Amino acid sequence: MIRNQRCRGGAVAMGLCLALAGCQSSDVRPAHTSFFRASEGKLTPAQAADVQIAYGRSLEKRGLFEQAAKIYQEALKKDPSRSEAYLRLAILKDQRGNFVESAELYRKALKAKPGSSDIYCSMGYSLYVQRRWAEAEMNLAQAIESGQSPRPQQSRPGAGPKRAPEGCPG
Repeated sequence: MIRNQRCRGGAVAMGLCLALAGCQSSDVRPAHTSFFRASEGKLTPAQAADVQIAYGRSLEKRGLFEQAAKIYQEALKKDPSRSEAYLRLAILKDQRGNFVESAELYRKALKAKPGSSDIYCSMGYSLYVQRRWAEAEMNLAQAIESGQSPRPQQSRPGAGPKRAPEGCPG
């Protein structure tokens, strides 16, 4: 009997922890803000930006693109030199068809990390989807010339070709 009560008590405690942690719901709670407040002063701006970018990628994988964009913007406030945050924001803008805004974000990403094959590849893909063939080809060639192995950063179901353009392994 005592053993049964302990199990029930443990189950209630576990259920309460899971409910408080938000494991039962599909919406995203702003738990990241309390983490960042608690770690204020303990993380360098670059470390805080790393954590935010990783969190943003996680949100993207869950299909929570607007929340991810906000997190990337927060990362850039902490460390404006983060090319990956600019790149992810550009891709999110591309997904929404905001090509003018994405072009500016690609430029900022390249300014933060000149010669990045990943940025050139993603920018080339964006231009390819827009049917701006000559510019797309130029950016994809730049990705190949950089000497690095470019990885396609795009994740757009239903948009563009079924495979990455030549030069961007898919």
